[in-house]
Amino acid sequence: MNSSAADARRNRRAAALFAVIQTFALAAAGPDFDTARATDAWSLLLQLTVSPTNLWYLLALALYLLVGRVTRRIPAAVLLALGFVVSAVTAAGMLPDSGNLWQVVQNVVFFLAGLRLPGLVRRFAARASWATAAGLGVLYTASLVIVSLLGARQWFGVWTLLSALAVFAGISACALIDRWEPLAAPLRWIGRRTLPIYVIHMIPLALLDRMLRGVEPWVYRGPVFAMIEPLLITALVIAASLGAHALLRRVRGEALFDPLLLGRFGRRAARV
Repeated sequence: MNSSAADARRNRRAAALFAVIQTFALAAAGPDFDTARATDAWSLLLQLTVSPTNLWYLLALALYLLVGRVTRRIPAAVLLALGFVVSAVTAAGMLPDSGNLWQVVQNVVFFLAGLRLPGLVRRFAARASWATAAGLGVLYTASLVIVSLLGARQWFGVWTLLSALAVFAGISACALIDRWEPLAAPLRWIGRRTLPIYVIHMIPLALLDRMLRGVEPWVYRGPVFAMIEPLLITALVIAASLGAHALLRRVRGEALFDPLLLGRFGRRAARV
């Protein structure tokens, strides 16, 4: 089986599987937690098709792989120009807003750019410097402020260009971090485990939200807590997600994260 086709199938099935799991888990763990969720069979069907939830990126990857394969004979310049137009149209709010579908459509141009221009991306990362990263970071922040002040978020092409600037700033920062092994090594370790974090994280986050609702408001006051709260919650959610993943693997639940294994298990059982 072609690896890209297998990856697309794996992502589609994982997105569908965890959309169902998340629906029931969030109903129990955080019924009042503010996030997109299915409340009945019809809304679940919509989330599995045209209105993806916070698991939209898994569905997006499956669709992006298909788009990349279908358009492989189109010249890169033409394809990326079309991708930019599609992204700009979506970011401008010209298409119906259906859940996170707009994000799926809007970000396809960046996947195609990485697919068609990998050499350019690698060369840019190799030449990254602190001056480049700082300059791009400042330029992005200033541009974001200007766009906000002008209310230009939905001007045609503005958000796509701003997102592209953010991508280059992010590549520069990541390339620099990758050169510092004490920080790069643990981040790489986490990076190889992003799938379980991505599909599980909303459940421990809902549990934390539910527990913290009973805490007195004065606890949250103060600049120190405001700075450490996001880092602390992020660390707790990542640890809980990876802990749940390790536990599921111990009880032979690895097929939850690679649904194609179910087919292999079935074929093995049939041969026994």
